This record gives sequence, C-alpha cells and structure tokens, in this order.
Amino acid sequence: MLTELHMGLQSAIVLTPAKDRARVRLPEGETWARVALAFPYRLNEGDEVLVARQEESFIIGVLKGSGACVFETPGDIEFNAGGKLSMRAAERVEIRAPGVLLRAGKVQIIARSVVEKFGKALRRVAGLFKLRTGESRTIVEGAYRLNAQRIVDKAVDDVKINGSRIDLG
Repeated sequence: MLTELHMGLQSAIVLTPAKDRARVRLPEGETWARVALAFPYRLNEGDEVLVARQEESFIIGVLKGSGACVFETPGDIEFNAGGKLSMRAAERVEIRAPGVLLRAGKVQIIARSVVEKFGKALRRVAGLFKLRTGESRTIVEGAYRLNAQRIVDKAVDDVKINGSRIDLG
C-alpha cells in the first residue's frame, strides 16, 4: 500500500540559529527546523532559508545568507588537485597556526605592497641573492655587521660616511 506524502517548500527567516537547528519564521508562524544542508554553513540571524516541511521542518537551502562555511574536523584536512588549486577572497586570506611550512619548486609573490614583521628572521640562500629596487633604506637600531670575502660598492655621485671614528684597516 502506498502512502501519499506531501512535502511543502517555503522560504523562512532565521530567528535563532543553533548548531544543528534554528528557530525560523514562516508565513504561518514560528517553528524549529533541523539543519539539513549539504555544506557546512553556519546560519546567522536574518538569513533567508529554504525549509522543507512534512511532519518535521528541515532547512535544506540558503537563499540569502551572511554566515560562514566552516569546515571543522578533529583530524587533518588534505586538499589534492591534479591541476591548479585556487583560492580567492574579496577581503583577504588569513592563515593562523603555530607553524606554517611551504614547500615549492618556485615561489612567486606579486603584490603592490608587502609588509613583513618578525621577532627574528633568518634567510639562507645557497646561490646568488639579487635585489633590484628603486631605492633602499636600512635602519638598524643596534650594531650592523657585514662579513664578505670581497665587497664592491659603486656610486654615480657622492659617497658619504659619517661616524665618530672610521677605521680603514
């Protein structure tokens, strides 16, 4: 024997979001609905959602939302792509971790502006380190030391050295 089931779909406004359910306002009143989304979205108050109603109410879609998709796991997450992996953000991309390791055959950074802030920094280059810049300014609050097998400095105009004592050898 077949039983006929009628399921209604309606849009609703989220009033009180919770982890796996939300209080929603439907045209005929308020009710609790279970979250049954196919993606890990965190509902926000005021989101417009699609609710499927039968004996129970289920939130099955987000029509207009302001929440975040949050992928959360107690273990590791791994992304593998046979081609390119792209990330885009309207504001910024932020990574927070006790440590970050980047391994690559080549790293390119293309930016209009770069700001780096470190407690300490160490950079080791096995081969040539080349810097090409319009201008360069180095301010050192403590001692400045340069050790090299050979130093060649060239200037088109004047060279100024200002110190209370200059030892040339």
